[in-house]
Amino acid sequence: MTEKLEDPNLSEEDKDAIVGAFVRHQENERLRKHWETLLKEKHQVSRKATPPKRSATLRKLFLPVLAIAATLLLLLVFLPDLMAKNGEQMLAANLSEISIEGVRSESTTTVDSLRDQVRTTYLAGDFSTAATTGERLLSLPSASTEDQLNLGVAHLRAGNYAQASQYFTGLIDPPGNFTTEARYYLGLSLLSSGNTKAGLEELQKIRETDGGSIYQKAQALIDASW
Repeated sequence: MTEKLEDPNLSEEDKDAIVGAFVRHQENERLRKHWETLLKEKHQVSRKATPPKRSATLRKLFLPVLAIAATLLLLLVFLPDLMAKNGEQMLAANLSEISIEGVRSESTTTVDSLRDQVRTTYLAGDFSTAATTGERLLSLPSASTEDQLNLGVAHLRAGNYAQASQYFTGLIDPPGNFTTEARYYLGLSLLSSGNTKAGLEELQKIRETDGGSIYQKAQALIDASW
């Protein structure tokens, strides 16, 4: 075998083939190592390292990549629908966030008492009683526009959408300190009553300069699916 390896016409591939064939046929592990060492030191010939098997590795990598690709495809198809929030659910959430603020104008003791009653019953979830008390309050000469706004909110939460819309409209025309809030609540009243088109049109009239928080809520309702 060594004579063959010393043939100057042999290519590296031929030498490797001869070495591989010889070594593979040696049953004795010690003899095989001896010949491999001898061939390497004397003839500067050694077996090339066997390349690692890639098929199994590629298969292992392929399945996770395929799963990720399928997940991304599903997200691309269904994500827009998932992101489009349901308008009715969003409306219910917005209604639940409404609270009655303390009135800032000066008032008499009787007015103060009624305002406290409106606020207390509203916070307790008794919206009908809050609306009834608010009607009494609004009949007093010293009642303010904020009292009117709170009364409209109480009617809105009580499900009296027509009465609520009436009070909110009165705060929009002529415009005043609570025009933006009244327009937003009017939009909620119309949406709650089933008049979706008119409710969305009212919300579209709210501008970003009217108030960032109310504007963002209005835009979210406008962009929702109805």
